[in-house]
Amino acid sequence: MSHLPSPSHVAVSPACSGFWILAAGRTVQMRPREPSTLKVVCGRVWATTDAPVDRSARRLGDHVLAAGDVLVVLPGERLVVEAWGDAPVRFDWV
Repeated sequence: MSHLPSPSHVAVSPACSGFWILAAGRTVQMRPREPSTLKVVCGRVWATTDAPVDRSARRLGDHVLAAGDVLVVLPGERLVVEAWGDAPVRFDWV
């Protein structure tokens, strides 16, 4: 199962059960043990991964994701996510 640390700036949303909240301007780093998906539920995030270069899939580098966007992260890849803007972000990590 994927692992998500739970520091004080990342919390489970009581209003949206099953979703995580990342405070504005804060970051969280994840490194899944199995294929995982980041799905933005509300707001926008900046995300970057250290995936091997695959220009056809556009997997390496920075991504700005908005509500409804998803990013697949493979086992062992490092993903850094930052809440983009002045509001908290809700996301799902499965």
